[in-house]
Amino acid sequence: MILGGSHTWYMVARRQVVEGESGEQCRLEPQVPTWGMVLEYVVKASTGHPSTPKGGSPEYRNGPWYKTIRGRKQGDGLGKKKKYGRGPYADKKMRYATLEQKWSALKKWYDEALKDSRLANPARNARLEKVPQVQSCVGEGTWR
Repeated sequence: MILGGSHTWYMVARRQVVEGESGEQCRLEPQVPTWGMVLEYVVKASTGHPSTPKGGSPEYRNGPWYKTIRGRKQGDGLGKKKKYGRGPYADKKMRYATLEQKWSALKKWYDEALKDSRLANPARNARLEKVPQVQSCVGEGTWR
């Protein structure tokens, strides 16, 4: 499950064969968000929207998928909530270099997750490729 924006994205890793209630075999294709959902996350993160907090949420970071650090859960060490999230730099909006790194990691993650399927990577879309150009024209920062 991936959380982002006003949407919760579910991802079935690779193609899976599952057994139905009556015993029939079904092949599941991976479920991916639309390119619009990815664009929404990038735009919301660049504007400092509360649904894309910096540092993550304590509830998520306290989950069983994160290891403890020196016996403490990671979510407990995020500190107080600031203007744009939690952590040492949460009083400022996300920098465009950080957004580009997150977007690049998202593209690579989908490349790996979808390599054996016939589905297109939603983070590699011509409309999304124009976002860095638009953001740099706005003037609040540059992507590179």
